Amino acid sequence: MKPRISAWRGVSFIMMGALAFYTVTGIIYSESALAITHFTFTAER
Repeated sequence: MKPRISAWRGVSFIMMGALAFYTVTGIIYSESALAITHFTFTAER
């Protein structure tokens, strides 16, 4: 019973880490895409 609980804790910890990593990567990607589009708009003018 105890190993199963520890395994679930490890899986949940990995899921939380993956979710946080995915969120941070998505924020950075959206910010860079927004900056690139803004830069192209200012460069065309």
